[in-house]
Amino acid sequence: MAIDNIIDNINEFKDALESGLLLKFTAVEKKLFDDLLKALKNANFLSGKIANDELIKKILKQLPLIIQESLVKSKYTTMATDYVLNFDKINKFVAETQKDLNNINVPMASIKGTQKAEINMTLERMTGAGVDANFVLPLKESLYRHVVAGGNISGAEEILSTYILSNKDELSKLQRYVSQVARDGINQYEGAIQNKIAQDYELDKIAYVGSLVRDSRPQCRKWVKMGTIDANKLKKEINWANNYGQGMIPGTTPENFMIFRGGYNCHHNAIPTL
Repeated sequence: MAIDNIIDNINEFKDALESGLLLKFTAVEKKLFDDLLKALKNANFLSGKIANDELIKKILKQLPLIIQESLVKSKYTTMATDYVLNFDKINKFVAETQKDLNNINVPMASIKGTQKAEINMTLERMTGAGVDANFVLPLKESLYRHVVAGGNISGAEEILSTYILSNKDELSKLQRYVSQVARDGINQYEGAIQNKIAQDYELDKIAYVGSLVRDSRPQCRKWVKMGTIDANKLKKEINWANNYGQGMIPGTTPENFMIFRGGYNCHHNAIPTL
């Protein structure tokens, strides 16, 4: 099978998996919005404003727990778990790339440790500490500042809407975060498997493949045009991307390049080759 067809199949699988995750996200958003608004309406009010008293402080302190319980009841936690448990279907595509490029038959048993670690890491970003840091804490701070500034319940509702409810023009902050983490997670899973294969078989070149679109980053355009990057030139290429490119993930090194590739939400594939 030609490598371009394999890459197309990989990307079609990733798109379908992400679409399936987000298909029922509207119900998740509505449940979370309703639960948080209900909690805020239990506050005390003075002249229409939310009273900055011990009660609202208690409600805001309970916010992480309310969010966690709401995400479980809305089935989001189950949706996220189902999503990452499908990552292993990437394995056959990875095996096909190695067979096509290098005539290597990769034993899937050799990647089980890497597979488990990547799955657990992505699930933690989607449901655990990642959600806390990138969604829960910013939302809590925005609501707190609103209360301190003498805001009312309508203003708090607007804040909740911005963070939680998507519309036809813009995704909510929650869905944008989940979408990015979901796509980065499966891409980095694939990259970690390829990286393990590179180490096991001492592959010292990287085929950088994938289609270019109007907003492709400068480094991705450069590397796709190069086609193959020698391992001993990776440091130089990463430095170039940090200085002249866009969106590189901090801490990208030659050792993790196949995992991070061209940066956040990068759709390209970095495949180790001879």
